[in-house]
Amino acid sequence: MKGASMAGTDPTVDYIRNTLRQSGGLMKELEQYAGERRVPVITPEVARLLTVLGRLVKPFRILEIGTAIGYSSIL
Repeated sequence: MKGASMAGTDPTVDYIRNTLRQSGGLMKELEQYAGERRVPVITPEVARLLTVLGRLVKPFRILEIGTAIGYSSIL
């Protein structure tokens, strides 16, 4: 959307983030680690989209490039 920032000012993004379940366990630890060290990780809505697509497509292999701390690899 034009003029919307990634800071959560977009009502659609706010809605999606408010309906998603909060991370727990290892994912929460990785999010905290990334936040403390300013390591970029995908947003919660992108993580959910990748999870849904993975379940729909059921790929035999997935290639992830630029894994930083491997956050999206363990979705």
